[in-house]
Amino acid sequence: MDCATDSSSPLTEAIIHNNIEVASHLLANGADPKRTIEGNNALHLATSGGNEDMCALLLTLNDSVSLHVPNSAGLTPFDISVERGYLSLAETLHNLRSDDPSDQRESPMSSL
Repeated sequence: MDCATDSSSPLTEAIIHNNIEVASHLLANGADPKRTIEGNNALHLATSGGNEDMCALLLTLNDSVSLHVPNSAGLTPFDISVERGYLSLAETLHNLRSDDPSDQRESPMSSL
C-alpha cells in the first residue's frame, strides 16, 4: 500500500463526516480531491455516503473530479450510487454523465 496516496486526509475526513463547510474551505485552499483512501477518491467517498450536496460541491471542480474514474473495486461514482440505492443521486450522476460525449457506456438507469 502506498501510504502517501492511500491514507486519510483532512478532506477525506470532512467528506466522510459530511462537513461541507470544511470540505469547501480545504478545496479552496488546495486539497487534492483525487487523493485516495482505500481506493476511493473524494467523489467515490461522497457518493458512498449518499451526500448529494458534497457530490455537487466536488463536481464544481470540473477537471479535478471525474465521473468516469473507477475505484479499486472497479466502480464509478454512478455505480456506487446505484449499488447503495441512492436513486436520486444516481439520476443526477447519470444526467451529468449523459451530457459527456466521451462516455459511451450503456446505462443501467433503464432497469431502475
